[in-house]
Amino acid sequence: MTARYGHLTAILFILHGVFSFNAFAGREEAILSTLRKGVAQESRDEKSTIEFLRKTYAESTGTAKSVISLGLGAAYARTSPGTALQYISLARTGLIGRPEFAPVIAYYTALAKSRLGYHPESSEIAKAALSIPSLGDGWRRGLQSLLLANFATQRRDSEFLGTYESFVSDFPVTKVQQRLAARFARALDKRPLPQEFITAIEALSLSYPYSPEASWAFRRMLGLNCEDDPKARHFAPSRELLVMLGRVANLDEGVRPLVGSLLEGPVREKRRQARKLDPVDLIESLGRARLGEKALDLATDELEHARLWNDQRAEQRILPVLARIYYNQQDHLATDRILSQIREKYPDLYANSKIRELLADNYNRLGSHRLAADEFKLLSVRHSSNRQSRWQAFWALYRAGQFEEAANYLGSAASGGSMDGEDGADVKFWAARIRRSSDESAARALLEQLVERHGDSFYGIMASLELGRPLGSAALRVALPGNRMDTGSKRPRVLQFDPTQPIDKLKLVEILLEVRMVEAARLQMAGIAWDDQSVEESVVLGEFAFSVDNFRAGFSAANRLPREESPRPRSVRGLAEDRATRQVWRWLYPLAYPEVVDEFARQTGIDKYLILSIMRTESHYNPEAQSPVGAQGLMQIMPATAVRIARLLGDTTFNTSELRKPRISIAYGAYYLEKLLRFYGGNYGLAAAAYNAGPAVVNTWLESCPKCDMAEFVESIPFRETRLYVKTVVRNMVTYRSIYGGDPFSIEALTMPRSLPEGEILF
Repeated sequence: MTARYGHLTAILFILHGVFSFNAFAGREEAILSTLRKGVAQESRDEKSTIEFLRKTYAESTGTAKSVISLGLGAAYARTSPGTALQYISLARTGLIGRPEFAPVIAYYTALAKSRLGYHPESSEIAKAALSIPSLGDGWRRGLQSLLLANFATQRRDSEFLGTYESFVSDFPVTKVQQRLAARFARALDKRPLPQEFITAIEALSLSYPYSPEASWAFRRMLGLNCEDDPKARHFAPSRELLVMLGRVANLDEGVRPLVGSLLEGPVREKRRQARKLDPVDLIESLGRARLGEKALDLATDELEHARLWNDQRAEQRILPVLARIYYNQQDHLATDRILSQIREKYPDLYANSKIRELLADNYNRLGSHRLAADEFKLLSVRHSSNRQSRWQAFWALYRAGQFEEAANYLGSAASGGSMDGEDGADVKFWAARIRRSSDESAARALLEQLVERHGDSFYGIMASLELGRPLGSAALRVALPGNRMDTGSKRPRVLQFDPTQPIDKLKLVEILLEVRMVEAARLQMAGIAWDDQSVEESVVLGEFAFSVDNFRAGFSAANRLPREESPRPRSVRGLAEDRATRQVWRWLYPLAYPEVVDEFARQTGIDKYLILSIMRTESHYNPEAQSPVGAQGLMQIMPATAVRIARLLGDTTFNTSELRKPRISIAYGAYYLEKLLRFYGGNYGLAAAAYNAGPAVVNTWLESCPKCDMAEFVESIPFRETRLYVKTVVRNMVTYRSIYGGDPFSIEALTMPRSLPEGEILF
């Protein structure tokens, strides 16, 4: 989730190495073949479900037969809606007096009629169903989405807008809402509401700057000034929107220059009227929008102009912005030159904290760690509550080899904690590192204490490895059952409920699953409040969630169980204590999509726990996840990245909308991870960093930290997001091994490569 760097840079593919080109081609053909077989299998599974239900329907009687008839109606609703309506009609007759099934019957009736083109009838059924008492959120969302689709098809704009506004007020941003926002904007386009139109499409573009809908919306905005409407000619985009769009590096090159051009025209800021930015504000905005060359040219011209006219006020505004642009372009010598000019000409400006922070960061990038430490120490004194400055001062001293002074400063840093909230584990680890050169036994004692108290933290793991203790060993493993309920070979158990008694929400989920109504079960579960469930009911609900691949819901179930009733030890080493605790760990670290993960782990030759750890960190097992900059699916792959992977695989039928399909996301993510792992010598930490921040960026970090081991490299990563990301992925991998078994996690998995392969291609 957050600003993402990894997929905004080019992907690194190596054209040489251990394997020959033919071996690559064979592997890629195998991956593509498996993807196609998976699609075919899904089609066979759908047919098998219908055959199973039809056979069971013929053998059943009474209420059971009616429920199975409803299952057949749901199965046919999208592919054979006429047949679906026949089965649903039989179910409705047999389930009279069973209000629990009313939302299910209404939803699939409306869906089938919509598929047949009977949109007015479908809409009336959906609207009536929205008034069902105690209607759950899942059904409400499904019915509203169906209504919106009908209204859009019928061009019933006023009803569409009213339903849309209700929808977005009820639910958080989703993939569905992304599509609806585009329809909303199109509907407004037909009405004399230019300001509302602008607000709608700006909100869309800010939320999904890489989506096709946002691309349409942005281009539509650009056309407003060309229209005859006098109001439209006064349109001006917001500065925030343009900066956001510029920051999306995958924005197509046809749009990128337009962002710069629009920034040079009138723009809006907050609630102020549109105005042209003054030169320095424009330069700053261009820099933030990652239009560095344009910003640099303009800044250079403005600086010359200011000096020509001896305009010191303008020069003092331009120099810091220019220094930041050079820094962002990784021209650290030029950054140092500009900062030196500020120091010589404007000492009061040089004393500014932001200038000193930039100076300290730039010293680190230049390898002048002693100078960086002095700057961070100054900042920590000036801002005594700033724990980051204290920690950065310690780290710069450590990198400078000033271990005695670093040790003294570490105590000061510990009082405020580190930048990453390690709960003291990082302080203990680096204290042990510093002691190692003078007192090996004392250093070892500190590491052992760290393992005992923070064994599952990143630094606890690093301490275990330094002590020579492989992690995820057999002593810690707990054999846990798989994630899936075996419903495929069972007859429906609908006869187990008493037709004369009401069915509670949880029981209804079970019944829906037994008749293979997976979508309906998900919608039903979405309306169940976890906080209202007992521990036993939460366990059952979590099992149901897993049975329909809703691993995200299982994660929520574990976190919402009362702690006093479901103890969760701080360390995974305690998970063998009792069955309830093991269940919680299984929910927190599920074997998500096990068949798919196992298959592509085998084909790419990478550890399946790495795939699962990346998946957990990226999306928390949510196949619908989408980041603010457009990364999608379980493995959070950017569309442009996916297109390049598809070309390498020869997947000519790939469409970026398929990134939300678990099979596609896992296959493409595993393929990319394998390339990164091989390039970085099998180092999981570097591969994870490159997956998040991009290989080009990681390579520059390696250049500035040439003799660092893994722990030193991770602590030197300048982006907090990536630093935490790597620590989390490593921690996840060890936890997965501890829960489910596998080869012990050893130091070799984090050993820094002696060199990187030459001849890499970045694109």
